[in-house]
Amino acid sequence: LFRAVPLDRVTQEAMALSRPDPALHELSETAMLEGVDAFVSHSWVDDSDAKWVQLQAWRKDFVACNKREPLVWIDKYCISAHDVENSL
Repeated sequence: LFRAVPLDRVTQEAMALSRPDPALHELSETAMLEGVDAFVSHSWVDDSDAKWVQLQAWRKDFVACNKREPLVWIDKYCISAHDVENSL
């Protein structure tokens, strides 16, 4: 099943983690591909603070224009650490 996460469920602390956290998958929900507003690939070596700042700036603009939280696919939230093969 395809999954996405409302951006207000994503935390700066979780994005900064440099290890898989199976609990993050529980924050995502099933979604239709065409209903996802953005796709974000997370790299363990990315500057998580810089990514957070940019993600929040985009979120602010998105909410102002669309009057709702964006629904995003972020690999560390939407791919199950317990079942990677079936999450892809």
